[in-house]
Amino acid sequence: MYSNSDWVKAITKLTRLTVEGKLTWQPEDFETRELEIVDTAFRATLGNKDYIVFQGRFKSWADEDTYHWSDTAGLEIWGRPVGIGTRGRIATSPLGFSATSNLMESVKNRYAFERNALDGLLDD
Repeated sequence: MYSNSDWVKAITKLTRLTVEGKLTWQPEDFETRELEIVDTAFRATLGNKDYIVFQGRFKSWADEDTYHWSDTAGLEIWGRPVGIGTRGRIATSPLGFSATSNLMESVKNRYAFERNALDGLLDD
């Protein structure tokens, strides 16, 4: 089983590859589930795996009747098993790591940079 330390190390590597421009992310239509509302999601492919980083609000239950919404980021890893044409989710990171939030910020910044978002605004 992967430890929290393993997840942080892997997520940090994705951040480094993103900042270095070695990993390209595209917006992703992420399926919202009953206990979550996903605001933003991006997908990148590395090797035979797809990585989806997402940011949203998740229901956190205090007891069986009381809940609140928490803002957080997460990471899912999808793969294509050998001999099977469809992809499937093979892992989901624990929620709440600052490393995942840092990855999401790096992805959004890189995406804006690659699309020249500030073009024409930086000229005198």
